[in-house]
Amino acid sequence: MKLIADSGSTKTDWALLQGGEVLLRVRTEGLNPNTTSSEKCNEIIAHAIELMAHASDVKHIYFYGAGCAGEAQKKQMTAVLNGLFPQAATEVASDLYGAVYAVASPGEACVTGILGTGANSCYFDGTTITGDDFSLGFILGDEGSGSWLGKQLLSSCWYGEMPEKLQEAFTRQFSISRNAILQGLYQGGSASAYLASFAAFAVEHRAHPYIRNMIDTGFSLFISRYLNRFSGTKTVHMIGGIACALEEEFRQNALRYQWQPGVFLKEPITGLIEKLK
Repeated sequence: MKLIADSGSTKTDWALLQGGEVLLRVRTEGLNPNTTSSEKCNEIIAHAIELMAHASDVKHIYFYGAGCAGEAQKKQMTAVLNGLFPQAATEVASDLYGAVYAVASPGEACVTGILGTGANSCYFDGTTITGDDFSLGFILGDEGSGSWLGKQLLSSCWYGEMPEKLQEAFTRQFSISRNAILQGLYQGGSASAYLASFAAFAVEHRAHPYIRNMIDTGFSLFISRYLNRFSGTKTVHMIGGIACALEEEFRQNALRYQWQPGVFLKEPITGLIEKLK
């Protein structure tokens, strides 16, 4: 059996394959070694009862995860997986590797971007991926992502910068108090996922000029910082919930910077299953 995992900071999608067919699909919490301890990663996977029922039968694991670009983080996740699936040969790589494999054609030179809970990008020359160790995370970066949008929404609401009717709608939908915000940021387990939980409001109200300006600002920053650092191609494929939910807005911003948007895929796991089965 083969086990494929695509993991972000918010969720991990798992697919168990046998003989080229999907035997099981499971979703767990996100497993980011930069923000989640080995013990917590182990606990999250171990509680996926349906998946663990096949643990001794798994012979190969392909794990593509946020936070898995560095060697230390790869070793941490490999150790967790080897402990739970002792018969499996394990390959751990950045979620960007999974994103590229999911959307790029064989031999195609392209840039692949991620806009989900977080943000990142890389260059694929048709054979090798480079530039995937770029993002500084949600505190210093992740421009245009769900966590970035959530941060803008929360701060503009709290400081009274939102237009009145928009602020009324936001406070009706969410619990906005200083204690609730601080608890969500510092006691909720994943601050980036907490911030990203507000991004649905931006998607829902994207036609409002204030929100559209916020979206355009985030996408412009993403393109100028994450995409324009690459040369050699102007084709960009996009992965992630924010990229897909705001696809038209992203396409318009990309074209302003002379980028040619290609494939948009919400969940890389669907492409990975096709490539790895």
